[in-house]
Order: sequence, then structure tokens, then C-alpha cells
Amino acid sequence: GTYTASFSSYLLTTSASPTAGGTVSPPGGSYYAPGAVVNLVATPQTGYAFAGWTANVADQRASTTITMISPQTVTALFSSVQVTATAFVYNRSTKTFNSTYTIMNTSGQTLAVPLQLVLTALPAGVTVANPSGTYGGNSFVTGPGSAALSPGASVSVSVQFSDPSNGTISATPLVYSGVL
Repeated sequence: GTYTASFSSYLLTTSASPTAGGTVSPPGGSYYAPGAVVNLVATPQTGYAFAGWTANVADQRASTTITMISPQTVTALFSSVQVTATAFVYNRSTKTFNSTYTIMNTSGQTLAVPLQLVLTALPAGVTVANPSGTYGGNSFVTGPGSAALSPGASVSVSVQFSDPSNGTISATPLVYSGVL
């Protein structure tokens, strides 16, 4: 008998908009077998919030998938935000250090809620005492509100840190729009 082998693959092109807003994994262009389900992860840079995806992705979460039914071009959308935090206040009854993070939408686009404040780069031993969950190994706290965050508007997120060693508390906050 005669056997015919056919080889084909589809190109997945990924990018971030704006480029300074964050990163996308996998980066650039890669080829995948037809029907392959590819994991996509968007990570905002400081000063930006992950706002969503263009293209035919499974959902608008920062960590999602795309099925390679044809060549695909996917862009992670980021919006500029400004995150400020109040000084830490120690609460004797909860034994936590409390701070309020304010997320201001400094972009020209409306940001979908809920806004998620992911706290990265915590010093050893420091934990978030009031997490809404974890994402990528880091605790996050969900911001209040059910209405989209208009340009210029802001939302405040209360965060409690546990620090048994009473050392210096610091965190790098990353902002995600929507559900993680």
C-alpha cells in the first residue's frame, strides 16, 4: 500500500500593546500542530494593568489558552495605572500591618472589574493575611466595586500583611483587570 504523510503547522504570533505594558508568554512567533491548545500568560509591568486579549482566546483571564485551528495573532492589552500605598499601620488585635493601595486608571480606556492586586516580591516570611486567592504563586486581593473603572477613577484595596519577624515590608503590586 501507499502511505501519505502530511505535515503542517500553524504560526502563533503574540505581542503586547503597548509594548512597555507587559509581556506575553510564549513570546514572538512559534509554530504549533493543528488543534494544539497553547497556554498564554500575560504579565503586566509596574504602572500597567492587564486589560484583556484580542483574538479567539478561551477567556479574558490573564492566563488562558488558544486552540490552533489556523494561524493566530494574539495581543495582550495593557492599560496604564498608578498604584500608591499608604504607610503601614500595625493592628494589635489582628497582629497585622495594614495598608491601603489605591489603583488609579490613568489610561484613556475603561477597565473591567474586579481589579486584582497581585502582591509580588514579598520579603521572606511576609505573607498577605487577607488574600482573595493566589495567582502564579503570589497572593492577590480583589478590589471592591461592580462598575467598570472609568479613566481617571480610582479604587482602594485594603491589604493586611503578616510579618512575624517585624522586618521591613515591601511588595511589588501588579494589577489585573477581571477574574484571575
